[in-house]
Amino acid sequence: MLSTLVLATLASLHSALPAPAQATAVAAGAAGVADVTGTWKGSVQVPGQSDPDAFVLTLEPRADGKLEGRFRSTLGNADFRADWDAGERALAFACDFGSGTAVDFALTLEGEELAGSPGAPLVAGLRAKRASREAVAQPPIEVDLSRPRPVSVDLGGLPDFWEEPIVALVDATLAAEAIVGLSMAIAADGELLDVRSFGWQDYHGNEPASGRTMYRWASIGKSVTATLALQLVEEGKLDLERDVREYVPEFPAKQFPFSARQLLCHQAGIVHYQHGPVRTERTYERENPFADRILALDMFKESPLLFEPDTSYSYSTHGYVLLGAVVERAGGAPFDEQLAERIAKPLGLETFQPDHPTTEIPERTLGYCVRADGSAVLGGDSNVSWKVPGGGYISTVAELARYGAAFCDEGLLSAESRRAMWTEQRTKDGTGHGYGFGFGVGELEGRRVVSHSGGQRKTSTFLIVCPDLKLVVALMCNTQGAGLGDLARAILAEMIG
Repeated sequence: MLSTLVLATLASLHSALPAPAQATAVAAGAAGVADVTGTWKGSVQVPGQSDPDAFVLTLEPRADGKLEGRFRSTLGNADFRADWDAGERALAFACDFGSGTAVDFALTLEGEELAGSPGAPLVAGLRAKRASREAVAQPPIEVDLSRPRPVSVDLGGLPDFWEEPIVALVDATLAAEAIVGLSMAIAADGELLDVRSFGWQDYHGNEPASGRTMYRWASIGKSVTATLALQLVEEGKLDLERDVREYVPEFPAKQFPFSARQLLCHQAGIVHYQHGPVRTERTYERENPFADRILALDMFKESPLLFEPDTSYSYSTHGYVLLGAVVERAGGAPFDEQLAERIAKPLGLETFQPDHPTTEIPERTLGYCVRADGSAVLGGDSNVSWKVPGGGYISTVAELARYGAAFCDEGLLSAESRRAMWTEQRTKDGTGHGYGFGFGVGELEGRRVVSHSGGQRKTSTFLIVCPDLKLVVALMCNTQGAGLGDLARAILAEMIG
């Protein structure tokens, strides 16, 4: 289903796309109009998702030789009139999805497909195939957020002078971001202080969110992979300055060599979604091939570097996928096995695990997204198993908070390793970018804080830690694209103040 990011990207192309073709008026059905009438199911590849988003396009002829149609997606429906140029076999139309989101489309009939290449780095292209009306998906399943959200308190430990302002902050964010279900956990002095949830794990199934709800971590998982790497450094098994290809020779040589350190701080020049990574075309015999950390490199390994390492900063999930392969080789055991032995077992985490589609995971939340008009609807899913080291974990919110609390002492890393992790990295010219190794670094109310956000289909998350005061705030929700950073910082500021 078409995401908010896709619409925003396409809308930015509004002035760059070709002007709608001016078709000559012809009788209905003439000049090849019949070639494009009917119902089409399409998809677009978008950033942050391994699976494409879907849309449905319906086209009917008009007496003046034009077409009228309807574009249906999770973000909403739009009616339009289209121009058809029979000579160029080109279709042009504009959709207004409301809230200032107007998108121009320019598609060409290529054989049995309608295809368009907007030319934007964030969108690989639009394609649609003819479908029967019976095959068209039902309209998006809407969520009525005017209903009072249920509240579930699994651990109520907030003193009154914190509880009232913190709950008020949460309520305001739930409304502003149209969040369907959210869970919050707060830890202090290494122990869970409070765990509570708001809204629904499954709205239409009337299942409230709770401390048992399983949410995806998304990019917060990069801190996990960074932790594994620094543990291996402590054991003398990984040299952060060594050429990555000495650990993973399957990754093709690029125009410059680069190291694990440069992967850790996003200064290696590895591509991210918006750069249109080159995917290796091959077939696989296994059901879930990208659970293999080496095979997962097929998603981007043929792509050139964006720049000479250490000359710039470019955030990259793909770089952390490669770092996961480095960890696997340096540690001498499968990545998932090291994850269990080095992170989950020492911290007593029972629900924390890679989010593989072939694994049955009870209490897994459904996912929702917000349309251009601000309403919430049931969203889609995607297979994140290829990017586990860069953001493919799942757990309850309490276990995310307990993980964060482990950085307030030497539960996972030595004091020296934590200092390295929380030191802002700089490029060759001395430019800083607010990122260390697997964590963003900064200050709040005069105190050092480290944090990371996460966002992908079915989830938006935020983890913030104040190591000096041993305070942790973990937020997880099931609404894609929701902004939780301001809420997390406001909660922590309330506690610090």
